[in-house]
Amino acid sequence: MSKNEIRLRREKLTSQGSERFRDFSVIKKRHEREIRMKKIIRIFTIAAAILVAIILFLAMQIILELRSKKNVKEPVKKESFEKSSTLDQVGKSPEKT
Repeated sequence: MSKNEIRLRREKLTSQGSERFRDFSVIKKRHEREIRMKKIIRIFTIAAAILVAIILFLAMQIILELRSKKNVKEPVKKESFEKSSTLDQVGKSPEKT
């Protein structure tokens, strides 16, 4: 076999090779559909990641707010401060008003 014949055999389309290109429109539609699905999946993945980040952020804010409320003592009411015993009233019962 000469080099020319080998080259011609390689370039010769087989039945399998020609069938691949026979339905080019079908292949093109399938390819476009696959690309569209990849874009949709990418968008939903990004949206889900953003949603998870927002939920985590809100959960952290709620937890920090609850912790800060536990650490803050209740303010002393003005009435209870006035009724409490002072050095002058040691041993006396608190006056009722």
